Amino acid sequence: MPVDITGNRLTVATANPFEQEGIDGIRQSKGYEVDLVVSTRPDIMKIITEFYGFRYSITAAHNELASGIDLGNLEQYVKLKSFTELGGTDQHIINAVEYLLHYAYSQRASDIHIEPKREHSVVRFRIDGILHPIHKMPKTVHAAFISRIKTLARMDIAEKRRPQDGRIKTDQDGKEVELRVSTLPVSFGEKVVIRIFDPNILMQEIEELGFLERELVLFKSFILLLMASYLLQDRPGAARQQLSTQL
Repeated sequence: MPVDITGNRLTVATANPFEQEGIDGIRQSKGYEVDLVVSTRPDIMKIITEFYGFRYSITAAHNELASGIDLGNLEQYVKLKSFTELGGTDQHIINAVEYLLHYAYSQRASDIHIEPKREHSVVRFRIDGILHPIHKMPKTVHAAFISRIKTLARMDIAEKRRPQDGRIKTDQDGKEVELRVSTLPVSFGEKVVIRIFDPNILMQEIEELGFLERELVLFKSFILLLMASYLLQDRPGAARQQLSTQL
């Protein structure tokens, strides 16, 4: 993954700095001297998915839809039925929606918020309880993007004045993931919230929460101390001392 270029030197992030064949290929094809920095494979794949997948699809969809009518408010938006129907068949929009879902899975997001503004639409992920801005979509793409999501959730794409709810079932790493979709009409179009019920996120072992080895030991010791404190309370003195010795 190229991350910087200065003069004739190209900085490339790689998960395997010993893969000389790929590095030599960059030198020969681009003519740059290559400086390597080491990164994790998930971080590299995350950037590739975001920039070369989702963002490319959004840009391509915008270029195709830019000649359409500018949506100034909700009233004009409701009247453009042919515009929303395009979202169900347009290949770039289909790719963009799938890239967005895969990106949300990889970031372990619990919610996806897509909210139209006056000049653009904002895409945000809720990760660990905090909403993070992910991307700004051109307003010309918003209607087709929402239409595609509503089609997947078996919602009425012609209904834009009332809130709707739907569900999508997908597969991630061999496990079923349920998406609950809610739409709400707002000032500049329809807002969509997608709740992700991923079993890999809802139920995890302590070892899978991302602790370093030392932090994991400390965390488990805190749990044992809390359990011991709970067991020792409300016990008579002799029994308390005996249980404390056993613990």
